Amino acid sequence: VYYDIHTHHLPVHPEDAAIVNSLVPTFDVETGLFRSVGIHPGNNNVEEQLAELKRQVSFPDVVAIGETGLDKGAEAPFGLSAGKSLGIGPLAENAGIFLIIHCVKAWDELIASKKELKPRVPWVIHGFRGNATLAGQLIRQGFYLSFGEYFNPGAVREAWPAVCLPKRTIA
Repeated sequence: VYYDIHTHHLPVHPEDAAIVNSLVPTFDVETGLFRSVGIHPGNNNVEEQLAELKRQVSFPDVVAIGETGLDKGAEAPFGLSAGKSLGIGPLAENAGIFLIIHCVKAWDELIASKKELKPRVPWVIHGFRGNATLAGQLIRQGFYLSFGEYFNPGAVREAWPAVCLPKRTIA
């Protein structure tokens, strides 16, 4: 069974589990699937989209916020992109659902945001393509990594022990 925590497509195989991403604004469509809702960092119309995002977070099929995050290569000014991430992180925290993060060339800023907000809900970097060193740094900071079609094999090797090592028990 395959678990896809961030996809823009319905699963190919019925036994696969997927969280289908809908970027705001979306239509109120009942999919019968789990969904994530988010504002992509490249968008400019933040106030209207944020109001719609807040409304959709209460939908019963919404299990995550995202994708959202930081993107120094986006069309929107970087400061606007960073401001959305900081505004949406607390929304995920208050809703008790995890955050799916899009990050391009803004790792230091993302780590600083997480340290400032101290979230209890998981923050997941989607489509991680970075190297093993960056993967290790993010994992040590409490981030989760997801890997897509394009990935660095060294980063997967770095992340693998974090999820596969047996848990120690204290006697």
